[in-house]
Amino acid sequence: MRIRVNSIRASIDEACENVGRDPKEIQIICVSKTHELSEMLPIHNMGFIDFGENRVQELVPKAKLAINNHLNVNWHFIGHLQRNKVRQILPFISTLHSLDSITLLDQLTKSWESDVANESRKPLQIFVEVNISGEQQKYGIKKEELQDFLNYARNNSSLEIIGLMTVPPQTENTTQIRPIFRELYELANFHGLKHLSMGMSNDYRVAIEEGATIIRIGRAFFK
Repeated sequence: MRIRVNSIRASIDEACENVGRDPKEIQIICVSKTHELSEMLPIHNMGFIDFGENRVQELVPKAKLAINNHLNVNWHFIGHLQRNKVRQILPFISTLHSLDSITLLDQLTKSWESDVANESRKPLQIFVEVNISGEQQKYGIKKEELQDFLNYARNNSSLEIIGLMTVPPQTENTTQIRPIFRELYELANFHGLKHLSMGMSNDYRVAIEEGATIIRIGRAFFK
């Protein structure tokens, strides 16, 4: 495990050096989907506290188990979130990476504002998922609709959007991936958003070179 972690950190350092960035700017989310809490413990014991899941029915039991074991974990939800699952997951997550519709935003806002328990919690961090590549099978706001979506969010929700997220096509060809990451960076910069959640095990180096502030790594940790 330590060898894999050291290899990931070395790759991040190299990618940052290529473009003159500080590795401290990069937050690593360990994507723990399909893995038990016991499998996550060695990574957690090495100082990682940010873990990502893409299914509500998997995250909630893990989060409860982590609480029962007094583990400090920041849970990130990175998959498509159905509106009827919002209340179920809100008590456990620190960050939502996949806001992809106005109807989901409305449900998040309603649920967050109606829960008095949230008064003592840190604000929910939210990323808008943008479908840069235009793939029909993927969720996300169309890039040409992002301006209207952000205007609606700012005028109708107390929740703060801190950045953008995207998932590029699955390919090893970085010449196809790089322009997608670059376009997300340009969109975030244009709209005054500071953070970019982009890059996974096979492409996080390219994502870092194109401005990612959060990378979501799973397979490289658990392979």
